Amino acid sequence: MLQSAEDARRVLEQGQSLFGPGWKHVNSFDDLGEDEDDYEDEEEEEEIYVTLDLGETIDAKALQTETQYQLIGLDTPLPFFKLGNQIFQGQSTPLIGDEVILGLERNHENPHAASHPPLFTTSHRLTFRGITLQPRSQKVKTEHPIPSSGPDGQTARSLTDDISLSQSSPATSSNPNQAGPSDPFGLPRIGGPSATKAKGRPRGSGRSRKILNDPSELETFDFSEMRPHQSVELGPKVIESLGIAAPGDSLVPLTLSKKELERVISDWPSTGSGSRGGKIRSPRNHRDSPSRHASAHVREESGDVNNVGAEVIERSDAPTAPVVTHARGAGDVDVEMRLEEDEDPPWQDVQEGEDTAPP
Repeated sequence: MLQSAEDARRVLEQGQSLFGPGWKHVNSFDDLGEDEDDYEDEEEEEEIYVTLDLGETIDAKALQTETQYQLIGLDTPLPFFKLGNQIFQGQSTPLIGDEVILGLERNHENPHAASHPPLFTTSHRLTFRGITLQPRSQKVKTEHPIPSSGPDGQTARSLTDDISLSQSSPATSSNPNQAGPSDPFGLPRIGGPSATKAKGRPRGSGRSRKILNDPSELETFDFSEMRPHQSVELGPKVIESLGIAAPGDSLVPLTLSKKELERVISDWPSTGSGSRGGKIRSPRNHRDSPSRHASAHVREESGDVNNVGAEVIERSDAPTAPVVTHARGAGDVDVEMRLEEDEDPPWQDVQEGEDTAPP
């Protein structure tokens, strides 16, 4: 049974034809020419029937609808059979005994009750398999690929312009127009306009890092010009003006994302001693350092209900904070407090004073 092209070559060299040696296939007896005199008109012509086995690759309904076919090379070990657009390659299959060829007689009264009377017998069979034919020129190109680089140094371009071979290997040449022995599997490099010039935005465009070295640049900085994935590098002077680093720390450039920089800038007041133009207090991640804590003392004064208040003495190193007061009511106590803008001011030591009567 034919399974591959190698089997076909072997059958062509060693196999037998349908009728054995000495037979020649002709389209009609008129092609015999001078040999026509060897046949007597009175002698009956011998008829030999052959069954064709097309396997299971063809549809039986399609076989009934096809009206044109071709048989090529019946006198060779490898005959071909063309049915419509399908091509089959076959070989002679020896049989033990004879096969009966049945006919078909339709019953017009009952179409499902057709009869199949025996008509002929045969001892010859051709077994076919579906194949796909390729032009000889294409086969030669496949066996002998075009060299990737010619004498003039031009790279061979073929097949398609949208495919390029690449390999992430140190031996691979970085020049796309230059192919060498480092190409994988020795195949030619396939290139074209789309392979030499990448489409779309080049990698890294729009993601450049903005650098701020002067504190004045921070005041005029526009966040709307930044992209979501863009970063900002703060120089030592900007870090010192923001008070991010503790005293004595070595100042190195600091890289922040857009959201981180917005969070840092929104944490400082826009006016006053803590504004960008003045001295800005340290951020929350440095406020708990021991060098920045100071004790806070609270003195409470008690006396008359209408003249009772409490005063919170601010830390000596804390910035000026707004005064929080509320209206006096029955049973209320006036409270004057100075608070930091933090949600949880780091008060540490609170000492209660002695209650004293009003003068």
